[in-house]
Amino acid sequence: MRQGKIGAALRRYKFMQTHFENFYEDQFDFHTYVLRKYEMRAYIKMVHYLDNVYDSEWYVKATIGAIEALERHEQQLPIIKKKEEEEEKMLAEMNSKERRNYKKKKEAQEKEEDPIKEKLDFNGKKLIAELKDPLAEATSFAKKLLDVQVTNPKWRTRGFSTLVRLYVRKNKLLLALKAYNKIADFAATDADTHIARIRLVQALEQAVKAEGVNANVKLVFESSL
Repeated sequence: MRQGKIGAALRRYKFMQTHFENFYEDQFDFHTYVLRKYEMRAYIKMVHYLDNVYDSEWYVKATIGAIEALERHEQQLPIIKKKEEEEEKMLAEMNSKERRNYKKKKEAQEKEEDPIKEKLDFNGKKLIAELKDPLAEATSFAKKLLDVQVTNPKWRTRGFSTLVRLYVRKNKLLLALKAYNKIADFAATDADTHIARIRLVQALEQAVKAEGVNANVKLVFESSL
């Protein structure tokens, strides 16, 4: 992310998310085996652990990182589109031989040296190319995080303030309020909490002006904020 390689960062975040999802889903095949091979105490301990597997700090960090990467990519879309239009205009002015040489040179620059990395899309080139709506993809990451019990103060505040920002941009105000309530009392004096509150208030005011919110939703916001 710091190097601006959003595709590579996003691919690694998705690897992390897939690891936790597979770990959680594999338990269902493991239940009968554990009951036959291990003591009940060990089995119950495993079940309790899996109930809270998504509370892992690594999962929280990966999910927040993925959402922030997708938001950054969404902000860069106009620049990417402009570059593509300029490239199309340049190609249109070339003759067939020049276009062919230009495309060959570009493909050689973008080709991954390691075939395994290319197959796994390690640098996220295919992932970014197939990404049509970054904010919708970010919302899919956010769903599970909204119900996770984040214990680390830093990541709890950063995580749920990130969800507030995302849901406000998607105009999902009740979900934004739910995310805000996770940090409203926990980190009331934190700067990120204040910024999240301001975002919510401004979003509600805009929705009321546009008549995009009903009286019951407004009442819920007023009682919470």
